[in-house]
Amino acid sequence: MTNKLVKILLVEDDPLMQRLIQLYMKQYPAEIDMSGNGRIAAKRLQKNEYDLLITDLQMPEVDGATLIRNIRKDGKMLPVIVLSSYDKVSIERMIDEPNIDSLRKPFESADLIGLIEKMTAGKN
Repeated sequence: MTNKLVKILLVEDDPLMQRLIQLYMKQYPAEIDMSGNGRIAAKRLQKNEYDLLITDLQMPEVDGATLIRNIRKDGKMLPVIVLSSYDKVSIERMIDEPNIDSLRKPFESADLIGLIEKMTAGKN
């Protein structure tokens, strides 16, 4: 586990999933900003620097795939973890962008922490 504080933007419209992820992350050295949709997340990404973006795929206003494509167009290459009920192959077909991995809902805390470690390994 990393000793460095990891700054994460979590984009999830389901309050229960937001809370679950917060509980999973209690023992992990992270600062987590929350956003309920991709529109608000895009504004936060313009104003703040993050080590990692964790985003749901299906959300109102701006979905996760659109958010990722838009931030890549803006030149932001931060790592992204996509949370979805879709499998990895389906997600890869929807989002053909670099530095992205995914977790299929529902997932265990160890799976989330392991993927965060993998995606932010260069930040230590």
